[in-house]
Amino acid sequence: MRERRQQLEREMQQVIHKYDATMSCLQIDLDNLKDQHASLMLKLEHKTEALNIVEKRYRSILEEKQRAEEERLAAMQAEFRREHAARTIQRAWQHYKMRKMLKKAQRKRKKKPKDLKEAKK
Repeated sequence: MRERRQQLEREMQQVIHKYDATMSCLQIDLDNLKDQHASLMLKLEHKTEALNIVEKRYRSILEEKQRAEEERLAAMQAEFRREHAARTIQRAWQHYKMRKMLKKAQRKRKKKPKDLKEAKK
C-alpha cells in the first residue's frame, strides 16, 4: 500500500511537473504573441497616420483639379458668351449699314427721276 501510495505521488508529481512545463511553454508563446500584437498595432498606427497624410494630399490634389476644371469651364463659357455677343453686335451693325445703304440708294433713285424731269425741261 505504501508503495502504491508512493507510486501515485510520483505519478502526481510527474503530471504536475508536465503541466507546469506545458503551461510555462504556453505562457511564453502567449507573451511572444502579445509582443507581436503590440508591435503590429504600432506598425498599423504608423501606417494609418501615413495613409491619412496621403489621403489629405490626394483630397487637396482632387480639389485643385476640380477648381482648375471649374475655372476652365467658366473661362470657356465667358469666351462663348463674348463671341456670341460679338457676333450679335457685328450682325446688327451689318444690318444697320445695309439699311443705311438701302435708304441712301432709295434717296438716289428718288432724286434721279427728279433730275431727269428737270433735265427734260
